[in-house]
Amino acid sequence: MSNGERTIQPEIDEAKSRAAFVLIDLEGSASRLTSFAIAESDLVIIPSGEEQQDADAAIHTLAEIVMEGRARRREVPAAILLARTAAAVKSKLERHIHAELHRAGRVFQTELHRRTAFSSLHNAGGGLRQLDPEEVSGIDKATLNAQAFANEVVEILEGTHDA
Repeated sequence: MSNGERTIQPEIDEAKSRAAFVLIDLEGSASRLTSFAIAESDLVIIPSGEEQQDADAAIHTLAEIVMEGRARRREVPAAILLARTAAAVKSKLERHIHAELHRAGRVFQTELHRRTAFSSLHNAGGGLRQLDPEEVSGIDKATLNAQAFANEVVEILEGTHDA
């Protein structure tokens, strides 16, 4: 957990020495802390819902990442993750939003669907495997969904997944 913009880069370096992957979860607002994290990133994941305001914010964030990359003189890979989506058939509006996001940049093929198990993590803490199947439904489907997302992230980082 970072103590702010003065310590985030050393904290990232220290975490890199202990793990193959370092995940940094920041609030969506632009800040120096966000800028520093983007500069250190091998992949920036931009969550978006299937609402127009979410898509607009994701597209704006993509533009900020491109500007940050130009300032750093390197491309910063980024991809939009559709989250809290329905697993059912998409509405006309949702299909329009998906197309708009795909025109703006890379979008993960895997979506994180709206599932009780994912929502329960905020209350229970820990991970999906620590949830009690007696109290939370759909843990198995949420685990498969999360694993598909994790696999796609690894493929992108290893350069084996096409945009």
